[in-house]
Amino acid sequence: MPGNEISMPCTSTTQMVKEKWAADIEDGTYSIGIDCAPKEMTVVTCRDGEVVEQPVTIYSRKVPMNEIRQRLLKNQEKYMRLQTDEQVDALSKDEAIKFLKQNQEHQFADMEITELRAKVKSLQRNRHLVMWHDHGTILGQGYIFITVKVIYDTSVFFRKDEYSLNSTLNLQGTIEKPEVHVIGIASSSHEDQAALIPERVSCLRTLNSPIMTTAGIPINDTVRFFAGDGPARNFERGVQQGGTIRCGACGIQTSMTSDIAHALTLKWRTLQEQQDIIIAGKFGKMSTLKPFENLRKAELELELAQRGITFPKKTNKIELEANLLGLLSGFVRVPTLLLKDPCQTLQSINMDKYTILECEPLHDLKGHIHNLFVEVEEHFDTCVKTECVTIIAHFMKKETKRACDYRHAAILILLCLLKHNKHSKVCTIFRTIVEISEIMYSSEEKRTPRSILRLYNLTWIHATACTDVFQQLKHLTQEKFYGAYFHALTSHAAQQYEVVCLKSINTENEERIFETAKRIASTTSNRKPEQVLPNMLLRLQAGAQKDRNALEEQNNSIRIAAAHLPCVENTVISKDMTRKYAFSWQAHLNRIAPYLEPGEGFWWREEKEGYEFFDGSDQPDIKKLSPQYRQ
Repeated sequence: MPGNEISMPCTSTTQMVKEKWAADIEDGTYSIGIDCAPKEMTVVTCRDGEVVEQPVTIYSRKVPMNEIRQRLLKNQEKYMRLQTDEQVDALSKDEAIKFLKQNQEHQFADMEITELRAKVKSLQRNRHLVMWHDHGTILGQGYIFITVKVIYDTSVFFRKDEYSLNSTLNLQGTIEKPEVHVIGIASSSHEDQAALIPERVSCLRTLNSPIMTTAGIPINDTVRFFAGDGPARNFERGVQQGGTIRCGACGIQTSMTSDIAHALTLKWRTLQEQQDIIIAGKFGKMSTLKPFENLRKAELELELAQRGITFPKKTNKIELEANLLGLLSGFVRVPTLLLKDPCQTLQSINMDKYTILECEPLHDLKGHIHNLFVEVEEHFDTCVKTECVTIIAHFMKKETKRACDYRHAAILILLCLLKHNKHSKVCTIFRTIVEISEIMYSSEEKRTPRSILRLYNLTWIHATACTDVFQQLKHLTQEKFYGAYFHALTSHAAQQYEVVCLKSINTENEERIFETAKRIASTTSNRKPEQVLPNMLLRLQAGAQKDRNALEEQNNSIRIAAAHLPCVENTVISKDMTRKYAFSWQAHLNRIAPYLEPGEGFWWREEKEGYEFFDGSDQPDIKKLSPQYRQ
């Protein structure tokens, strides 16, 4: 009967899809980027039974930084505070102070109202960016992916309880989705990866100019951090791969990472300090990846002389090299972004606030918990050994072991230990690593002075417990167990947490880009290198807008298991423990000095048997005399 027709959905035609994507590219929703960093390659084909070699030029693809900034602003504008000049100028002194206190800004006692308003305006209009890069193989070809994302900062964005349009929205996860900046054709060699440096620097120089919101409010962006795995950090910083220096941030020797007192006293080395060390002599000013490699004896003498060090003429070359390496302290060149012009200032490329973070939750927690599983079997008490070993053996049989699986297995072992012997050293190790994991994966809104103090205490207790239990290792070497993972967690995690939420620098979402890219390349491309990149870049952007937050889903499953754990009580450190680890205890107190300065009764108190810190879950997050922290 006419008028009773049923409408059925039909599949979009190829032409319709092409037109839709063309419109999205035109209005800036997606970008196919621009060609950059050409690379000459040889394609081998078979024609008429003969092998033919054909030279081709393949280009990497780059989405300019300004395009990314504009797209991020368009997507995030509805979550931002964005007060106009008139609204900020209308703030009373009390309102301005209240905003600053909410964002842990306490240095305003002597400020006039105009200075307070300027401070508010500065905080609300400056986003902080995180860079990441890693190398992988797709369709037999090496690629390097470089991404950028905005850090969720409550002075720029609404808190969850302030954003009323969607109470179930995960604001931090939504804002911190990574955007692909560069997809480069590169092998794992530093030479190939260095070819992209000019492209990266040219984009960084554009950060001088603010971008405007729809209401005409200027927004500034600062590249604040680099987060990545060990090889990526070493390349970005310009430190040696392997060797006797374990950490690029503090320069600790590989053989000293188990010495907690020594590790906690080392200072963080900035990129500016590194540049000053490298260019103090002649050869450090060269634009090469290894300027100090294979220097002749005369060149070594010249380099040391320019650094104010002279030796007798009979000094051999080996001794000269050893002294130069000691001065460089693990550095092999200037930071990567300065490589093309080692003497240029960090300010000239808008990187004067850039910090390469040494602790990255994904790899460091996964690596350290794995090492614990390998070594801990010999140290379980008889009453729990069978059950705990079964948990570890079942977990180790899994073909794919994700970071969340390691964390979940650690919780199961802790629950088993708590039932039988909660006062053992092994139980202390697993209790602290489970709590450390929880803090490192917690949201920005939970990053408070109390949680920062808690992480400092947990990492110190965990480090001392490990050195007490694992004095003689059966399966791993000292350098492996107390290596990069252990050092990053116990020496640098709490330091970084003072400055930035560790969840914000977790690279799990970035690492997933490789799996997505492999799937895109194998199912939607013709496998020709020159055509794979634009297709991959476009589909990664389209897929990113529809992806579920897998990291949040994993955290939810772990929270279910952790719900059976007892409430977090105040940290109590016995006086016997402080005497046994006197030197590392003193180093630990130096690190938490801001919490000690207000005096007994605010953040700590002395008891007959030890010292109690008010960092339990039932304590207030912020007190009257809270230490200052900010990005």
